[in-house]
Amino acid sequence: MKDQGYYVIIAISIIAIFAILSYDPSENSAVEQELGEKISGDISLKLGHDMSINSAVHLAALKYAQEVARKSNERIHIDIFPNQILGTDAQMIQKARTGELDIALPPTAKLSLFNPALQFCDLPFAFTSAKQCYQTLDGPIGDELLQSLELLGLVGAAFWESGFKQFTANKALIEYDDFKALRMRVMKSDILFKQFRLLGAQPIHIEFHQTKKALAEFVVDGQENPFGSIYNMKFHHHQSHITESNHAYLAYTFCLSSKTLDKLSANDRKILLRTARELSPFQRELANKKNDEYKNELLKYGVKIVELTNQDKRGLRELLEPLYHNYQLQIHQKGYEKTQEYMRGIIAKDNLYIGLDADLTLGSAPSGIAIKRGIEMAIEEINSKGGVHAKRLKLIALDNGGVSARGINNLHYLSKLENCIAVCGGLHSPVTLSELPIIHEKNLIYLCPWAAATHIVSNDYEPNNVFRLSVRDEYAGPFLVKHALSKGQKVALLLENTGWGRSNLRSIKHAMQSYNVQPVGVEWFNWGEKDFRTRIKNCINQGADVLITVCNAPEGAMIVRDLSRMEDKVPVVSHWGITGGYFWKEVKEELREVDLSFLQTFSFMKARRQKVIDFIETYGQKYTCSNAGDIFAPVGTAHAYDLIHILALALEQIEDLSADNIRHALENMSSYDGLIKKYEQPFSRHDHEALSMDDFIMAKYNLMGEIIPVSEDDDLKEK
Repeated sequence: MKDQGYYVIIAISIIAIFAILSYDPSENSAVEQELGEKISGDISLKLGHDMSINSAVHLAALKYAQEVARKSNERIHIDIFPNQILGTDAQMIQKARTGELDIALPPTAKLSLFNPALQFCDLPFAFTSAKQCYQTLDGPIGDELLQSLELLGLVGAAFWESGFKQFTANKALIEYDDFKALRMRVMKSDILFKQFRLLGAQPIHIEFHQTKKALAEFVVDGQENPFGSIYNMKFHHHQSHITESNHAYLAYTFCLSSKTLDKLSANDRKILLRTARELSPFQRELANKKNDEYKNELLKYGVKIVELTNQDKRGLRELLEPLYHNYQLQIHQKGYEKTQEYMRGIIAKDNLYIGLDADLTLGSAPSGIAIKRGIEMAIEEINSKGGVHAKRLKLIALDNGGVSARGINNLHYLSKLENCIAVCGGLHSPVTLSELPIIHEKNLIYLCPWAAATHIVSNDYEPNNVFRLSVRDEYAGPFLVKHALSKGQKVALLLENTGWGRSNLRSIKHAMQSYNVQPVGVEWFNWGEKDFRTRIKNCINQGADVLITVCNAPEGAMIVRDLSRMEDKVPVVSHWGITGGYFWKEVKEELREVDLSFLQTFSFMKARRQKVIDFIETYGQKYTCSNAGDIFAPVGTAHAYDLIHILALALEQIEDLSADNIRHALENMSSYDGLIKKYEQPFSRHDHEALSMDDFIMAKYNLMGEIIPVSEDDDLKEK
């Protein structure tokens, strides 16, 4: 039998409905507001929120109005407007900022659009219990977040809640494959959009009160919300499964308009602010109680509720790891650090982590994705055989966008992650060169599957933590010069103005001296340049009959585009940076007019070795492609794959997986039969380069955009 308090709450709800219908805004004293004087008589305020009249938010708001009236001797009257009657959350926030609305109760996710510091509340699996949420939001961290609202024209009073969110769909959502391609309703929040994208789903922004219709009409396949919202909004009428994930905490921010408070006496302000905070425990207790009740009602209705295990949560949490890093600089720092402290209990002790720091989203994203795929392929193979020391390998991929500062920040993050045994880098030599101090300061084992600058490995650090399975510019220079001189006798250089470009200048000039020639011209350019006509003309005017260029895909495309439109054309011999981006798509037509060849170390085309054939088949199944030519930026994938297998073999030779022991094991590795070749000894104490000039080939793009060796007889030889 329900207790008397329950019926009191229902009665209050009915009274509130009549209050909404009978409310007359003209009752406010417009004259007093215009004069900006302190209101001393009766005060009428409006409070708006997005929840139903049966929700804990609404029932606690009614109690708030009741308590404020009592404490003010019935002078302060508050009308409650639920169900987004006064507009969307964003509209109500804006109204509170301008003083049109006196009190707003938005979810922190909606308020974070105005104040990004609040986003840490929406980090998935950030809190493992309600107690952790309350300790964080009711302490100094919460106080700082509430105080930060003053910049928006709001005064934060307290944090209320809707509770922990669950996933709903017409199937259980437990792992990546369950989410893949599902259209998931999401509130307007950048971090929540990214959450579902990382899970493989398609996020679609739909307002809360339009969600049931969207589910009924199959506009979306699922959504996330606490049990109370699922039941009250009748989402379960169109969703057969609820995955009890408790993956994120849906907090509400009780905030008042600064413009409203400025018109009130100090005592009235104190009543309004203190009462909201005093009612937080009541509101939360009511929310927890009602969520339990609604869960039981949902079970009675016939909804299947599947509870995630700790292992399931760890799997999803690891997929969502990039969110923690990518939003670190936007989120309230102490709040972020607190979530990391809580998450140490979630990250599995039986996993070993490999970090990836690469461009995954911008101009050289194909290179980063290719490296990521090579790592993933190797990890799957290693884990299928029992992992390393009975521990599973896991990848944590972080985006640096080709920016050194972001790369350094990535390494700071990974250095604090327990059981992170190594970090793989990306394409950009300037980024890696800038990271050398932190690599050695934090004693990180750094694996380089692409960046070629000589000083990445020859870095003067002792001990040296960098191991490269890639091109070294000291070797690339002679190789490029030899090929260029087979096309012309007067060589000009087009070099990007970075550490990578300068590394190649030294190597190329040294190699040309052995042929008793010098560059007829050297042109430097910066990242982002769009017009190379003058630079190319300068080279040709100086007599160049062949160009060597050291550039990445964006600038390489500009060079080819401008050269294709010139009457005087010369062959171009390029370093391999152009293959790490969207180069071919940008200039596939112009390439018909330009003789371009470039350095590579490996080709999947016309594979003869069974290991390579098997890899191509598995890659095609995993990433849905039909042939070897579809493996974009192939050297990135092949290098990363071989590097991770070499790392795993080294780890098996030691018991204590400290960085010093891993370094020693890598330097004393025995042979490994990889994709690129059979490595007799990949690394040694004095040589951290796994490849030499003997492993280089020249290649071109064919009309399909596939990378093919220039000379199949020489370059597809068995290694």
